[in-house]
Amino acid sequence: MPMHRIVLISLLTFFGIICIANGIMIYLASTSWNGLTHQHAYERGLTFNNVLTQKKQEEQLGWHVAYTFTQTAPTKASLYLQVTNKNKQPLENATITLTLKRPIEGGEDITYTMAPATQKGAFKQQLTVPKIGQWEATAHITTGTNTLTTHQRLFFAKTVKE
Repeated sequence: MPMHRIVLISLLTFFGIICIANGIMIYLASTSWNGLTHQHAYERGLTFNNVLTQKKQEEQLGWHVAYTFTQTAPTKASLYLQVTNKNKQPLENATITLTLKRPIEGGEDITYTMAPATQKGAFKQQLTVPKIGQWEATAHITTGTNTLTTHQRLFFAKTVKE
């Protein structure tokens, strides 16, 4: 077989494999996740100044939130929040709405209203999630007209460490 045919066949085989691999990657990328994290991203962008104003008001409150996450089973855990004001005193008469979301998947949001614990300024909640892995916890803490929103990443492992 002449040398120029071997070179031609080698080049066509090489680029053929590259095209097939790219086609597989494009198919997997387009069918696994659409890339949207919010349905109305444009509208949210228009109101971003409101978000900045809210963050500034939250900073002026001076509240501090400490998360304690204890996993009890692969898809179960307990979450304990300790909330203090800017004077480091427990925040009393607060209500906390907790939302768990998957960082890259939609449609599995779980919302809890956290119950006060025995200690002042403390709240506890038993969590159950449908899948192991990472979850984004968003706590909306409200007293009167003041609201603080905090975020914490939680990880539900396949095996629980004891």
